[in-house]
Amino acid sequence: MKKQFGYNVKIIVVLVSIITCDFPAYSQNKSVVISNVDDAIDYVLKENPDLETYQLNQLKSVQEYKNQKLSLLPSISGSFGSTYTFELQTSALPGQIVGQEGTVNVKIGAPYTYNTGLSLSWDAINPQKIIQTKLSKLNNEIEIAQTEAYRQKLIEQTVLYYYAIIITKESLVNHKKNLAIADSIVMITEDRKDQGISDVSAVNLSKISANNIKQTILNNQMLLNQYVVQLKILMGLVIADDLQIQENLEKNSVSFSDSKVLKPDKSLKVYDLQLQYSEQDIKTKQAAYYPILSANAYYGFLQLKNDFGISFDNNTWDPYSFVGLNLSIPIFTGNTNKGNVEVAKIKHQINEQNLKIEIQKSNLNDAQLIADYKNSLEQLNISQESYQLFKQNVDLAFERYSEGIIGIDSYYIVFEDYLKMENSYLNFISSVYTYYSTILSRQQ
Repeated sequence: MKKQFGYNVKIIVVLVSIITCDFPAYSQNKSVVISNVDDAIDYVLKENPDLETYQLNQLKSVQEYKNQKLSLLPSISGSFGSTYTFELQTSALPGQIVGQEGTVNVKIGAPYTYNTGLSLSWDAINPQKIIQTKLSKLNNEIEIAQTEAYRQKLIEQTVLYYYAIIITKESLVNHKKNLAIADSIVMITEDRKDQGISDVSAVNLSKISANNIKQTILNNQMLLNQYVVQLKILMGLVIADDLQIQENLEKNSVSFSDSKVLKPDKSLKVYDLQLQYSEQDIKTKQAAYYPILSANAYYGFLQLKNDFGISFDNNTWDPYSFVGLNLSIPIFTGNTNKGNVEVAKIKHQINEQNLKIEIQKSNLNDAQLIADYKNSLEQLNISQESYQLFKQNVDLAFERYSEGIIGIDSYYIVFEDYLKMENSYLNFISSVYTYYSTILSRQQ
């Protein structure tokens, strides 16, 4: 009985130790708090998974360039080999060597041959390898330029979604205030109906207006969720992670940058490097016509034996070394080289045309961007002033309706105009930030 009791106590102790043990969390949701747009940009540039892929490709191209440069150096290798000759070569030698007249046929060599040593090979002159090294360097520069171009696009998208969230949040705040007013109107119209002052149509009209605002709130909430998800994707977050944007539209103090200060579009650098790459590629294809001078050398030892078996005694190994040069000159390749050169030239023309077109488009788009940005700022200032005036009118109309001075129809005319103006005002803000996101990305 005592043994059973002691056994049970041990089980309880083990279970308690397991329950109270702190196990490491294998998955923990993040909580990211963003104070301003600069915080959002910094976080995205640090955590964006696609940008990390671009950076890894950049590192890969660096290593490929290093490997290509190393291929220009001589190659040295050690070797050990053995050969068994079934039939030795027969040579005619003067008979005097063996004390006979005339010539005799003698088999020279031994059936078992062993060799060991170091071999060196080097393309002393290989134009294709030299130009391919330049191509590898250009490929690395293209990867860097593509990374910078994506980084620019990433900043633009981050700013765009960041301010879309702020504007939508402000829209939700305003519409919830409007819904509170609409609910008050419903209560007033119902009271007046009960008093016989108003009729059912006025109550229905007030409820329809409140329902419309509720639908607008739901639509805005859906948009807000979509913008948050898009920003989470840019930040490398998962759906369960918490993202909090602390800045509000009414509190933000964004100072719009000077739109005239635009750095060149970084995607143009990619087109320029692709043009340089195609130019070098032509030289690579032309280099197929050039001769290749290669050198090789061997330093080692040789052992000849008539029977199977190897000996490691010093006196059984004979020195065996040589140096050689090889000059390879292309004579006829079925016009393949000529066709490759023509294709490379056409690719170069295409890249040249692409660069020209992209520069023209970029210049036109930049000029249009600056003009649209300035125009949207002016429209925003006008819209903001009108919005404040409409807000005063709707407040005044509400007071008059509450006092019974005007009817429900007159109030809703003012109220609907106010809602339209509010929507227009937020659209102008959104338009300004759309242009601003592109401008900001071009100033980094």
